[in-house]
Amino acid sequence: MIFLGSNNVTGLDISNNVILEELLMTGTNLNAPPLNDLTSLDTSQHIKLRRLALGFNYNLTELDVSNNILLEEGSLHQGSFSEIDLSLPPELDSLFLGYWIPGFLEEISNPLLTNVEVSNNLELEFLTTNSTAIPPMDLSNNPKLLL
Repeated sequence: MIFLGSNNVTGLDISNNVILEELLMTGTNLNAPPLNDLTSLDTSQHIKLRRLALGFNYNLTELDVSNNILLEEGSLHQGSFSEIDLSLPPELDSLFLGYWIPGFLEEISNPLLTNVEVSNNLELEFLTTNSTAIPPMDLSNNPKLLL
């Protein structure tokens, strides 16, 4: 596991850590401003990755998890993603794209993300898209989703 929290991270090379199962790079204290400024992240060699938390990385605009076939949880709120391809992680059961706290954190989460396709994610149980630009979705192919 790699846990970085809010640490002014602007670049991260995890290419030599191919057995990585968890990468947590999200702010942990709601009273502190997010401080990570990643602009890119390559997880293509991390086929054992199960948990990926990248919330509050405002400069990260693209993410390819197509090789992360064991990915179970993606926490990608408060980013600037314009596209996220989730067609391949069949084990994905939790996806957090929205994050909103009335009176505290009311900005749009992932304002450039207008579509996300989860119809192939049959194990999906939790999905948050609140305060995103994503319109209503067809979730009829997600039988385990808790509504």
